[in-house]
Order: sequence, then C-alpha cells, then structure tokens
Amino acid sequence: MKTKRCAWAADPKRAVAYLRVSTTREQQELGVSAQRAALESWAKRDGLEICEWFEEEVSGGASLEKRPILLRAIAALGDHGAGLLVVQRVDRFSRDPLTAAMAELQVQRLGARVVSADGMGNGDDPGSRLMRDVGLTAARFERAMIAARTKAALGVKKARGECTGTPPYGFRVAEDGKTLVADERERETVRRLCSLRERGWPYRQIRTEAKRLGITNRAGKRFALRAIFDLTKDASVTVPSTILAAYSLAERSRVYRCPHFSTKNSVHLG
Repeated sequence: MKTKRCAWAADPKRAVAYLRVSTTREQQELGVSAQRAALESWAKRDGLEICEWFEEEVSGGASLEKRPILLRAIAALGDHGAGLLVVQRVDRFSRDPLTAAMAELQVQRLGARVVSADGMGNGDDPGSRLMRDVGLTAARFERAMIAARTKAALGVKKARGECTGTPPYGFRVAEDGKTLVADERERETVRRLCSLRERGWPYRQIRTEAKRLGITNRAGKRFALRAIFDLTKDASVTVPSTILAAYSLAERSRVYRCPHFSTKNSVHLG
C-alpha cells in the first residue's frame, strides 16, 4: 500500500530537531547537550537549517500516544514546511519498531522523512531501509538488556536488605543510604489517623479532619482517600450504632470496608 503524501513540497534543506532522553537518567548514555551538539554539527556540515527544537523525557519503548512532544515535532514539520525530522541516532527516535513505523508514516504524510545525524539508514533504497530496521531491532534489544540489568541489580539490593525505591510511609532511609529506620513523625501521623478510624470515622471524614488538623503527606499536601485507607487498614474499627443507622447496608459495606471491621457494641451489618 502506497503512503499518501501531502500536496505541497517540503523543503529538504529545512529540518525539525527531536531530542529524547530516558526517564532513568543514570541509564542515559546520550544527554540533551550531546545530542544537540551532534545535530548542530550535522546541520552545519550539510548546509541545513534547523527550524525548531523539541526535547522529550520519555522511555524509548513508550507508545506513540505517550509521546506528545514527538507528535508536536511531527506537526511542526508542516508548520515550517520542513522536509526532515532529524534525530541524533535511530534509537533516539524510538526503541520500539511499531512506534517508529507509525511515527514515520505520519512524517511521510507531511512529505518529509526521518533522518539520523549519524547517517544510519537515511536513504530510501532497500539497503538503507534494512539498516534502519536493524538499528531499531538493536535498540529494542538494548532496551530489554537495560531492563534485565536493572532487575538483576534490584534483586541484589533486596537480598542485602537494602532499600530499593521510595521507603514505605512510616520509614526513612538511614544515614548509610541503604537500610530503613522508623520515622517517628510519620508513625505519629499514622497513629492519629488510625485513632480516628478506630472511632468509626469514614475515610472522607478522616480526610477532612486531617486537613483541619494540618496533617499532611510527605509532600505537604492533603492525603488521598486511597492513602488513608492503606495507612489505616489494620485499624480495628468499632462503629457506633448511631453512625451505622444513617447508612444503608450497601453504604455500610462501601464506607466502612476494612479487613478488621468489627461491630462490637454496634448494629449488626447482616
């Protein structure tokens, strides 16, 4: 099936530059500054004009709908009448062959093409297309290897009892940067929330009261309902009959759902 091209002729001497960096900075081998320098050198060498620059921090394996900056860069081709969408190398465009193919199709519909400053697969001949496909396959393999190495490293850290990721609420990372120790301030917050829950307060009411008392999460913001549920789910709840009487059976199940729900001195739910 032939690709439908736009009616106007895009200028092959005008380009839109796209720079991508990984969301995991310690795994990012090629930063924005290095990519920009490579593209500026490429444009100067070939006598091309870069009309606009786009930078995006996203995983190379992300789908096209999760690449809003890339989509904006593609749209900019039409705005500038540019004939080239340039990246430093093919894996900066995408590490996923399907996403790369879909994005390239959008570029072609604007009468432009994707090129890499390192020159790999820039032509339209079968050999160039083969090199481009090889580059995308290698990028996907590299992404899988990065994921495997990360998983293995996390496994070693867990085996050593070291913290991997964000500490759970009520804990913080010790001075050694590896182990977890209790955070008394956060634990006091949990105790205060559980105290309200044990008195039979619904989650929304607890959230409102926490805001009134100035009880906030780590970011200094209001607790989400899900967070309050998670922090108080081990509380033993005894709901007074005066409160239960105000709710239907379905509402009781929704509002007071808890692993340790108790109706001692309360109206029986059944």
